[in-house]
Amino acid sequence: MKLYNKTVWNTKELRAFFNMISKREGYFPQTIKVVPSRTHMHGLGGIGFGYVKLWIPKTKIKVDIKTKRGRDVELEVLKTGGLRLLARIYIHELGHNLGLDHPEMISIDDINVDFLNGLEIHKN
Repeated sequence: MKLYNKTVWNTKELRAFFNMISKREGYFPQTIKVVPSRTHMHGLGGIGFGYVKLWIPKTKIKVDIKTKRGRDVELEVLKTGGLRLLARIYIHELGHNLGLDHPEMISIDDINVDFLNGLEIHKN
C-alpha cells in the first residue's frame, strides 16, 4: 500500500491507522492519497479500483458531515470525533474499491469504529 501524504498530519501515524483499518476490513488499496481540505473531511474511492483519496482539514473540522454544520473543532491532534469520521470515510471508500455503490452500502453513520478508542494522529 502506497501512502502519499500532502497534509500536516504525521505520515507514520496515518499509515499505521490505515493499515489497522485495512487489516480489520480485509482489504488493502494499492494507493492512498491524503490531501488538505479547506472545509471538511471527505473522500473518493474508485469503484473497482485500488485507489482512495481523502481530504483532511489543516486546523478545523466540521463535526456533522451530513449537514456540514455544527461546531468547528480546532485540531492540534486528530482524535475522537475527527478520527472516527476519518475512519468511517476510509471504510466507505474501501467499499467503493470493492465494487459497491451507495445503494449497496450502509450509512456512513452506521459504520462501527469503536475499536479506535484512544488512538491519535498528531501534526508533523
